Amino acid sequence: MKNFSAVMLALCLGLGGCSSTVSDTANSSVLCSLPRGGNCPPGMTCPAGDGCNTCTCGAGQSLMCTERACLDAGPTQDVPRPGADAGADVVTVADARRVCQRTADCAAGERCVYAPQSACGESDEGVCQSVPGCESLPVAPQFCGCDGRTFQMPNACPPDRPFVSTGPCPERGAVMLWQAPGGFAGTGPAVRVQGDGTVSVWRSTAELTLTGTTPTPDMSLRLSPALAADLFARWDRVDLTGLPHGPSASSDCYPSVTVQRCATCMPVRLRYASPAQITPEMNGVWAWFEANTPTARPQTFCAF
Repeated sequence: MKNFSAVMLALCLGLGGCSSTVSDTANSSVLCSLPRGGNCPPGMTCPAGDGCNTCTCGAGQSLMCTERACLDAGPTQDVPRPGADAGADVVTVADARRVCQRTADCAAGERCVYAPQSACGESDEGVCQSVPGCESLPVAPQFCGCDGRTFQMPNACPPDRPFVSTGPCPERGAVMLWQAPGGFAGTGPAVRVQGDGTVSVWRSTAELTLTGTTPTPDMSLRLSPALAADLFARWDRVDLTGLPHGPSASSDCYPSVTVQRCATCMPVRLRYASPAQITPEMNGVWAWFEANTPTARPQTFCAF
């Protein structure tokens, strides 16, 4: 029995986890219940049942699971116990090859496919998927990698490495400026994000421009170029048609956003009277500020 347990532990570690059928010696009263059914023995990491996430069973039946976005849950497979005869008990696990870091980790005919990440470092794993025919298509899309650099696949196959957005990364000259001057003094808060990840925050300043001298910011942050790329990718997905919504009410606050995608690109400026006039279209962009610059959130500008 001791040798059997050791063999099963090695199998579980090699496969990335065990389901409730892995051990017939475990006390069912202390097993952790998995979110999609089945149990996990204490001290073990088991497949969550969705094809890419795992759950770890801790003390007192506490369960901690990863929360990756799964591209394809895929099938399950039955792994015979070592030395077992045909028809003997089997270990049911999610396909151990589903989670990957490179195509070589996948079965024949599959590729290691990554989904875009809202923040690099969120996950360094992809999911094995069958993408038939992508190698033969001439389309070669570009993607913004987690190092802030644009990379291009040699064909129409999906990215085989972590990335933050579809399309090229913003050039170093990219800039996004939110501001809301107002009142008798004509001043208000402002936040500027540049393509290299530099964030500048002003609590109260006169109206700023993208060119020329700007006052010293009250706070400066340096984020990764990949995070900045994610912000500009979110902006690119905003449909500006019809914005701002509704009539502009009389106000002493004059918020606006100006975006320039590269040093030689034509800037785009959007003026509005209140955040409600550009929602829900701008929610994705504002979620970025909520997560990365909580002390400077343009969604609060002129939100009376």
